[in-house]
Amino acid sequence: TNHNHLFEHATQNSNLWSELQWISGGDLNHNKCFSYYIDPHYDFKTDNIKYSTKHKAPGEILMKNPATNQTIPITREEPHTARRTLGVHLAPNGNSTTQTKICIEKAVTFLGKMKHSKLSQNAKWKAISTVMSPGVLYPLVSSLCTKKELDKIEQVMARAKCNALGLNEHFPRAVLYGPLGFGGLQLPTTHATTTIDRINYFLYHIRTSSKIG
Repeated sequence: TNHNHLFEHATQNSNLWSELQWISGGDLNHNKCFSYYIDPHYDFKTDNIKYSTKHKAPGEILMKNPATNQTIPITREEPHTARRTLGVHLAPNGNSTTQTKICIEKAVTFLGKMKHSKLSQNAKWKAISTVMSPGVLYPLVSSLCTKKELDKIEQVMARAKCNALGLNEHFPRAVLYGPLGFGGLQLPTTHATTTIDRINYFLYHIRTSSKIG
């Protein structure tokens, strides 16, 4: 079948790459390699795009270690699972479940450390603006997180902002995010920050004279 030929060619190309790495003095770490089989098809019953699983389309990439001649199967992930790529956890089917979970875990860890620190409020706010926010939010520009998922991240971020400002964690969010003209603090939400970043990236690329722009 077509997908069997695809796995055969993928195995050949992977082994060629492994040999080229070895000849040039490199050593490909097989344990860090993984693959996806992307075969989208429209499901009329659910009105959604679905992807073939390992059960529906079996196959694997077998890579030989040039140094030991040992053949190692490369881990094959399902289309709905996300793996870390350049700091972003992406899944072929576009879901952001893993990325949302990772962002929340990072935010919770940072919040816990900040609450138990003896930093001044100014230092805490500096830490949020220069460390916490960039570290938690930078992957979201490349993800497809829904507003509901972004709001879950913001729940933790808001607690950290309140802590840094010396406010109760249950401080009214309408005041925290509200415009200055209505007596609010006008702090941007995670959803707003992510949207702004996406617009900035769009404007940056569309203004270039390159083919990508």
